[in-house]
Amino acid sequence: MFKHTILLIDDDPDDQELFCELIHDMNENYYCVTANDGREAIDLLLHSKENLPRLILLDLHMPRMNGFEFLKVVSQDEQLNSIPIVVYATSKQLIAKLLETPGINNIPYDVIVKPLAWNDLKESLTSVIERLLPTYVT
Repeated sequence: MFKHTILLIDDDPDDQELFCELIHDMNENYYCVTANDGREAIDLLLHSKENLPRLILLDLHMPRMNGFEFLKVVSQDEQLNSIPIVVYATSKQLIAKLLETPGINNIPYDVIVKPLAWNDLKESLTSVIERLLPTYVT
């Protein structure tokens, strides 16, 4: 059975585990791949151009290359800037800063503020994935 890859970019191993579990619970045909920061994700994407993810989940606050820097790099690549991205952060201030970031308007992205409760996170994530990838949700 074919799996649809979702790339999760987050430096927190607990968040990686939580999001990957939520993704698998949503649909068993989703396969979660992780990167610890934007630089690692860019390297992964550039080396797998034939098998790009269907969706990227992106934390904004990370070391080495944060989410803002990642978005700027992706926006410059014609093949990568068509991948839908779900940007998340625990801070509404970071989300507001994202909306003011120049040069990322050509990327199909959506934003969620990461809630603390499991059910709220699952509901937010399900809603945004259904909106961005309606043909892949069962």
